Amino acid sequence: MVSHFIDENEDLLLHFDTRGAVLREVELKGYHDSEGNLLKLITGLAPVEIGSPLLVTVEGERNLDSAVYEVNTGSRQIYAPVTIRFTYRAGDLEIIKTIDIPISGYEMGLRVEATKRGIPMDSAITLGPGMGSFDNGRTGDFRTPRIVFNRNSIVTSYDEGDIEGGIREIDRGSRWFALDSKYFTFLLLPPETLGSARLFREMIRVDDQQVVSETGDEYPLLKAEVEMPVGEGVILYMGPKKTDLLKGLDPSLIDIIDYGWFGAIVRPMLSVLRYIYEYVGNYGWAIIILTFLINLALFPVNYKQMSSMKKMSALQPQMKAIQNRFKQMKKDDPRKQEQNAEVMALYKQHGVNPLGGCLPMLVQIPILFAFYRMLEASIELKGAPFIFWIQDLAKPDPYYITPIVMGLTMVLQQKMTPASSDPTQKKIMTIMPIALTFMFLSISSGLAVYFLFSNVFRIFLQIGMNKLSPDTDTGKKEADKEPKKESKDSVKKNRKPRSKG
Repeated sequence: MVSHFIDENEDLLLHFDTRGAVLREVELKGYHDSEGNLLKLITGLAPVEIGSPLLVTVEGERNLDSAVYEVNTGSRQIYAPVTIRFTYRAGDLEIIKTIDIPISGYEMGLRVEATKRGIPMDSAITLGPGMGSFDNGRTGDFRTPRIVFNRNSIVTSYDEGDIEGGIREIDRGSRWFALDSKYFTFLLLPPETLGSARLFREMIRVDDQQVVSETGDEYPLLKAEVEMPVGEGVILYMGPKKTDLLKGLDPSLIDIIDYGWFGAIVRPMLSVLRYIYEYVGNYGWAIIILTFLINLALFPVNYKQMSSMKKMSALQPQMKAIQNRFKQMKKDDPRKQEQNAEVMALYKQHGVNPLGGCLPMLVQIPILFAFYRMLEASIELKGAPFIFWIQDLAKPDPYYITPIVMGLTMVLQQKMTPASSDPTQKKIMTIMPIALTFMFLSISSGLAVYFLFSNVFRIFLQIGMNKLSPDTDTGKKEADKEPKKESKDSVKKNRKPRSKG
């Protein structure tokens, strides 16, 4: 009888061990690590003493992690579609674990039957401990590890800090349960609901990507033991958090992708991006087209903002004249209120809203953050090439070209936009391109592409506005119409002598 064997379908390489009937490794054929090897969702590096993926536990039974199961295959390499049946008998206890693996895909059927003297026993299946390699679990594809579940239509998650100091008990009734990370997940989906669960945070020591006993850095691994429904099988999914794959299993599974507060905006935005991608075949160009569509939808907002800034700029000479007449007064002088009243009257006369340039920007902020969350959390962008030097839109631009060009377009856009008379605002606008350029050096190149082309489209809008209304000297003309105060010398000079009657 074999002790280790590999099952292979079109998307997965599954390394099984008959000791404990567990998974030692899971390799994802469609994804690669930084060295070009198949990406491992399960690495087998964690010590067996703290548990293994798919280990069955039965209350009151010990040493099941070392139990040797019989298996219905004598080959070390088998190919899907296949049904693997593990069987363990010890005295009155019998455990049968059945796994149905299809020819392709990341999901499979899982069923556990535990009986003692022929009476069904409650059993639990183990998720974890941990996912991915130790370095990848912190900075790579498996970062932000957490345990997440849907119970009563409410999605709850626990990270390493939430389970610090002990075991968490979760009541029965979860619609699904997952050991989760940024891009990949390891989950159970029952026909109805799962039983209770226990959450653990196992601590190990790691040195040079290897588990050590004494030296090395402490490294936490999340683990869950989830009670299986008696007499029913579940769907086991080990793979990428792609919206279409998860939604195909159960619509509620799309909530496992953490888009934060902007999920309501991100999901339709991602659907449009994927739709565009089906036609252009490149996510970089799809981002540019989506950026154009977003700017097209925001055209009334952008137009209103630019118009307001243009009007404000045209009124600067008149506002300056008002300020000069009151500049000798102290700030606490009651007559200072007359200055504010004159400014507001000037705004009203010319139909200018002083907040007109700011409020439209507030409308765009949620869209910007939503775009950031979409690019940050969506695996669709992982490894997606654009052009030449950008081979992964989910990673920063390796040569910083897009962030620098983006910063230059911001400067150009400011040069074309009517300047504010507020010195504080001028300083902020001067610093903004520099600050954002440095920030975008370490952010995904996909977001830099979005921001860059959003600036480009706004520049073309500004050029169009300048051609349609080139005269920005309205304020000066209006200021010239105001009567000028004559000096004392000119009054004396022009005064006519009285005739003697």
